[in-house]
Amino acid sequence: PYANATMPMDDKPIAIGRDANVCQLVMPDDAAEIGRRHCTVRWDKNIEMFLLEDCWSENGTFLATGEQVDSKKPRIVKPGERFFLANRNCLFEVALETFS
Repeated sequence: PYANATMPMDDKPIAIGRDANVCQLVMPDDAAEIGRRHCTVRWDKNIEMFLLEDCWSENGTFLATGEQVDSKKPRIVKPGERFFLANRNCLFEVALETFS
């Protein structure tokens, strides 16, 4: 549902999942493989990288390489890298945009 969409971020985490009460990026209810609060992503200005954290999802959060993100600690994701939730049909890319 978010194909080609962009979402501005600050240093607050954005939760991705099916529950509109706890997520800022809400997936459709029929996306049963996506957790109610599947993962979070945030920008860390100190290290100038994104941090991706799985929220103990049943079907996992993965880097584009297929490596699973551990629920116990955030994973650094560089601008331009991609990640997916449960399967590659739900793929996201983090990027930096400059505004003039």
